[in-house]
Amino acid sequence: MDQKREIDFNPQKLQAIAEKLSQHFWGQPIGIPVEWNGRLTRSMGRFVYRVKGKQREPLKIEMSKHAAQFIDREIFIAVLLHELCHFHLFCKGQPYHDHHPHFERELLRVGAISTNTV
Repeated sequence: MDQKREIDFNPQKLQAIAEKLSQHFWGQPIGIPVEWNGRLTRSMGRFVYRVKGKQREPLKIEMSKHAAQFIDREIFIAVLLHELCHFHLFCKGQPYHDHHPHFERELLRVGAISTNTV
C-alpha cells in the first residue's frame, strides 16, 4: 500500500494524532487546536502564537494540507513533531526557534526533523 495515501485529512484524527504524540513525548495534552491549512504551500507546518508585551499565548498548530499530499506518513509525523517541539518549548519558556541548539536537541530527542531537511 502506498504510504502517501495513508494521511487522513479528517480534522479530528489530526488532533488525536497530535494529542497522542504530545502525551507520549511530553506527558501532557497540548490544549490548542491542530488544524489543516490548505493555503500553506511554502512550509509543511507552523506553530502560531501571540506575544503582547510580556504575555505569551500559543494559538494553534497548522499543518499544510498541500504538502501532506506529497510526503509519506513517517515524514508527516516528523513534521508534526517538529511543530510540537516549538509549542512545548515555547510553553516552558525555553528557546523554541529553528536552529537554536536547545531546539535542535529537542528535535533529536523526539525523532523530529530539522528545518529545511525535506
